[in-house]
Amino acid sequence: MMNSVVRMILVVGAVVGAVVALPARSAASAPAQPDRSGLAWTGRCALDGVRGERWALQTEGPIRSSPAVAGEQVLVGSDDGALYAVDRRSGALRWRTPLDSPVTGSPVVDGDRVFVTTAGNRLWALAAADGAPLWSVDGGTHVRLRGAWDLFASTPLLVGHTVVFGSSDGRIRAVDRDSGGEAWTFEAGEPIRASPSAYRGGFVVGGMGGHVFNLDDEGRLKWKAATDGVRHDFARDGYDRTAVQASAAIAHGLRLLGIEVVERM
Repeated sequence: MMNSVVRMILVVGAVVGAVVALPARSAASAPAQPDRSGLAWTGRCALDGVRGERWALQTEGPIRSSPAVAGEQVLVGSDDGALYAVDRRSGALRWRTPLDSPVTGSPVVDGDRVFVTTAGNRLWALAAADGAPLWSVDGGTHVRLRGAWDLFASTPLLVGHTVVFGSSDGRIRAVDRDSGGEAWTFEAGEPIRASPSAYRGGFVVGGMGGHVFNLDDEGRLKWKAATDGVRHDFARDGYDRTAVQASAAIAHGLRLLGIEVVERM
């Protein structure tokens, strides 16, 4: 029952920009923090026990990271530059680990390790038990994206012993789960903020330049497809209609991004 409740909250939180319980009956609302996009983010993570807000974690910055549940812990990143772990039932803080920059990627848990990306183009591996940093990988020089929507990092994808993630420097990287050692790097030529999606034999990921890349397990390009976004002009439209920030959904031989069918496998 508890698992289904958590999933419900995560879906709602992705829409409103912070993970909050619905309805919140007992705790006072956190002050909203406006950012450069003009939206307000509360910096608040909460768990709904069906009967209203059960507990809340207030961070010192907006929360754009989606929480992950790992056993009895809930993990979530904040724009204050830290990754938090709280008790799933009580909301008590178990640990807080400051990282290099806003934690805008969502944490991925694999056994005793947590993998998370930051806005500063760095992938971190931490111990799930206490948040101790184990290693980190530099994702290259951060390239500031046009417009106001440079808000999210590419959430890492774990496949076997390989962690795959994109960077705003235009590269897709794969590193070893245990050591962080480089497995391969692909030059996409445009910033990558979307999270990779895996299928048997490769990965699919979208770029901020409006293209979708299909790579094999060794990081070699299978094909590159242009979405409708490449036809849009930022200067003319006044906002970014080019970027592919959503992750691909792969089912029954189709790769889907938004409502556009990119390729049949």
